[in-house]
Amino acid sequence: TQTKVTLPDLLYFPPEATQNVSYAANLDPTIDTGPIQIPLDALDYPASVTPALPLTTVSMSGGIANTTALLNPALGDVVIVTLTDALGATLDISTPLSATNTWDITNYDVSSLDLSAPLTVSAKMQTNQEIPNVEHFTTGIISPEGDRDTLDMTFTKRVPQSASGSTWDAEVKVLKYYEKYTIEQYDATQTYDPAIYNVDIAHNIVKKIYDPTLYKVDTSTNKVYEIVDAQTGVLTFGGNGELLTNSLTSVSNGGTPLALDLGDPNSFTGFTSSTSLDKAHVATADGYIEGFLKAYGMDGNGNVIAEFTNGRSSAVAKVALYHFQNDQGLQNVTSTLFSVSSNSGQPIFYTNDTGSFLGSQIISNKLEGSNVSMATALTELIITQKAFDASAKSITTSDQMIQNAINMKK
Repeated sequence: TQTKVTLPDLLYFPPEATQNVSYAANLDPTIDTGPIQIPLDALDYPASVTPALPLTTVSMSGGIANTTALLNPALGDVVIVTLTDALGATLDISTPLSATNTWDITNYDVSSLDLSAPLTVSAKMQTNQEIPNVEHFTTGIISPEGDRDTLDMTFTKRVPQSASGSTWDAEVKVLKYYEKYTIEQYDATQTYDPAIYNVDIAHNIVKKIYDPTLYKVDTSTNKVYEIVDAQTGVLTFGGNGELLTNSLTSVSNGGTPLALDLGDPNSFTGFTSSTSLDKAHVATADGYIEGFLKAYGMDGNGNVIAEFTNGRSSAVAKVALYHFQNDQGLQNVTSTLFSVSSNSGQPIFYTNDTGSFLGSQIISNKLEGSNVSMATALTELIITQKAFDASAKSITTSDQMIQNAINMKK
């Protein structure tokens, strides 16, 4: 039997973490060559250098034999050596590459740096070669806690590119907002921990140092993200741009496995890599943030549906729909309320195996319209009016005949 349905004023729908993401886009494999700076391998230059005081000059040399990223080094390419002192100040020194792929710096003045400790050395070479294409995509996901996090995907083309297709290195990160990124003005009265801050006295600024394995700094939005998880893989494409293989299929969403669908092998369903394909970026992801009760509704089967602010809905109650052997025998309590009587019989609740009502349907938020056809009603009204006129006329005629009979008798 139907009992009283009491609906609460407050309801909560818990968040649901994203578990599936599919993405489709085209990775442009256009070959582009130009000047590029490539970091030299640490074996190709000294790790540090110390001036022989009281002299304020340094000398050093190196090569490029261990820097495999260089494709076609040529005479005249420029090696840029960066010296960093204990205070974080830097000095760049440029020197040309020799015909034997070596370089050297002799008696270069470094008096602008703090020479109280050895100078740290880093080096890179500026050369002309094929530039790796880089494509970057992001899409929103929901964490297990219900936060709006970001799935960050970066694809870098391997160079030189093969004539029969392209290969891309993929890196996917789950990012959670950490804090705002700020650049402070240098204050000479303060002491900055070099493990935490990068001090640039030349530009009078101080930047906080973030471990790139734990955080990602987005300078375009001035936001710092915590890296929840990071995975790498490789995507290979055929000569027509179809995806051949993909080794990146999942990532951890705060402990919840997140499946990545980047396309079917040997197809164009997801990612492609072609100069002739113009493919829109299409991303789909499941998961929901937390939701709070917004409104109630009802479906045709009598289920009371709670609608939430996160777009979800759930059945929270059910209204029974009864039939009676004699509907006309129901006792009228009010204009819209009836009760069981001995003439109506006991209520019968008809449902199928799934609990759906049989033979009836509840339509919520609707007002029953008139079931009268205006055309039929007007026609019947005219007929009734004519019948009434005819009846009235016959009565008048009868009265006149009776009156005439009475007059004749007189």
